[in-house]
Amino acid sequence: MIIWGLTILLGAFLLFQVQPIMGRFILPSFGGGTGVWTVCLLFFQSLLLAGYLYAHLLRRQLRPTAQALLHFLLLGLSLFALPLAPDAAAWIAEGEADPTWPLLALLARSVGIPYLLLAATSPLVQHWFSVQANGRSPYRLYALSNVGSLLALLSYPVWVEPRLTLAQQDTVWSATYALFAVACTCCALLFAKRAPSRPTIDAEGSLRAAPRQIGMWVLYAACGSALLMSTTNQMCQEVASVPFLWVLPLSLYLLSFIICFDHSRWYSRLVFGPLLVVAVTLAVFLQLAGPQVAIWRQVIGYAAALFVACMVCHGELVRSKPAAAELTAFYLAIAAGGALGGVAVALIAPALLPGYYEFPFALLGCCLLAYLPNRRQFAPKVTAEQRHRLRIRLFCWFGAVCALFLIKAGVDLRRVVAVDRNFYGVVRVLEIHPATGSQRILQHGRIIHGAQFLDEARRNTPTAYYGTRGGLGLAMHQLQEQRPDQPMRVAILGMGIGTAAVYARDIDEYVYFEINPAVVRFAEQHFTFLADSRGARELRLGDARLQLEAEWREEGGQRYDVIVGDAFNSDAVPIHLMTLECFQLYREMLKPDGVLVVNISNAMLDLFPVVRGIAAELGWATIRIPSPPDPERGDLLATWVALTDNESFLNDPLIRRAEWPITERDRPPLVWTDDFAALWQVVHW
Repeated sequence: MIIWGLTILLGAFLLFQVQPIMGRFILPSFGGGTGVWTVCLLFFQSLLLAGYLYAHLLRRQLRPTAQALLHFLLLGLSLFALPLAPDAAAWIAEGEADPTWPLLALLARSVGIPYLLLAATSPLVQHWFSVQANGRSPYRLYALSNVGSLLALLSYPVWVEPRLTLAQQDTVWSATYALFAVACTCCALLFAKRAPSRPTIDAEGSLRAAPRQIGMWVLYAACGSALLMSTTNQMCQEVASVPFLWVLPLSLYLLSFIICFDHSRWYSRLVFGPLLVVAVTLAVFLQLAGPQVAIWRQVIGYAAALFVACMVCHGELVRSKPAAAELTAFYLAIAAGGALGGVAVALIAPALLPGYYEFPFALLGCCLLAYLPNRRQFAPKVTAEQRHRLRIRLFCWFGAVCALFLIKAGVDLRRVVAVDRNFYGVVRVLEIHPATGSQRILQHGRIIHGAQFLDEARRNTPTAYYGTRGGLGLAMHQLQEQRPDQPMRVAILGMGIGTAAVYARDIDEYVYFEINPAVVRFAEQHFTFLADSRGARELRLGDARLQLEAEWREEGGQRYDVIVGDAFNSDAVPIHLMTLECFQLYREMLKPDGVLVVNISNAMLDLFPVVRGIAAELGWATIRIPSPPDPERGDLLATWVALTDNESFLNDPLIRRAEWPITERDRPPLVWTDDFAALWQVVHW
């Protein structure tokens, strides 16, 4: 029993440990946004289906000896894919508007064969065990596989990511995979030795599930998968698309599998039916309240709704599971549903929906699926009249929930001038009319990325994070005083609506780096900062770091007087733009007396220790400049950090007066690298 359990545990552990590792490898080259992880989940769900299909066909078409031999050969072949270490930058074309397919191709090339075999392990090894153990039930082994998956997810942000570099993670994973291949080979040999010498499908014709039952398996699994991915979108778009936040929804998703498949008694319709009503009601409140609720409370609320809904979906799966003879077909249906849910969220929803509305759709779908098997058995010993009244109440509640979601969507769209959803998220142009003056704003997720007054007299007033009393405004004013007649070349990493253009003089040149084509289009069509700018301007579409690296290789360094870093995706942090290696690139591209100005405004993360630590590593001085909100001037709360060797800038009285000095309450300096970055260290608890 030890070898069977060890193989399944190792396979499941590796299956889910490789997901965040691969995500870390490829995030920098694909913009660091939420869409990267959504596409990764789609790939992993689809390859899980392929693995289950492989296990199902292997069981039905080949004799035991042939099954063992083929699987052994594929395990040996998969070892040639190690170590992983993909060259992600080579797979993304310059200015790629939607890198979904290059990303899927990269994942298939890098980890396709090992992941396929890991995905096949649980159903295949469980089947082998059942056959050689004379039909003994293997469903406890399925719960064990989910325990391994959960351990992999929880250990990554808590132990692996904070202690091991990315290269070390790859090495340890590859070595563990080799150990898994040996254990799996042992299982194959045991199976081939003890199993009958004919295909192991005896007497299965009468055991095949009806098409309707298979369809319900697929729907339950699809709903759970869609809930997982849509909840992840809700969470990650506001903080960061990193393993730290990928793990929570995926862990709860797996935990529901573990609980439900351990024993059917853990799922009770009488308990989870009412809990689902509460969870969906909570989700409605969070959707309606939006930014008025603290982010950590939103994360807890959405996580609770996800767990309850997944318990319902997976609990109903367990209640209808077949005999062990149909095990691989059952798992194949689950995997097909998982892939279907992934396609719905990652491919169909972005094409059809103007916002992240797949989350409420998935919740409502769960409610319908929960109602279907309960429509005749809401509770024991109730009369037909009581069941009828309960149905009416449920339909009224369901109708109210649908109405509230529709009202929210209507409120969201009422003020919308333009909206676009693509790989990089949802971008909206809104018009608001406060007492301080009508404004047009650009909103990414729930975060404002720029605002402009609509009246002619104030339309060139720098607003939001770019006000004249903020860090960037003070820095530009001081540098222009230093160089009254000298042209300045300024790099803007993250264009927004082009507000920084108001600081350009006739002799200056501003180079804008922007990865999202929708932001560029909206900035040019709905705002006038760029059109009214007096200086020359150049736009480069693509990831700012990759663009700067290409410029450095082709034209050399020391090309900019100022580099402005403000490339947040919603409120999420592109980690690859906040590492030591990236700041070394900034330094190479700055002139000797140049200044790097970084916007570290963030509701969830304290990024100053990271900037401060990297600056100390590079020998730069840092000045932190906060600015309060000012509705009359259109300013938002902001914190900028200037990094430079420019003594004149550092000693300027205006800059010094605005500085927020370092105190004992500040966290100690940190250094993030491309190989090592842990968000746990900078979260506002």
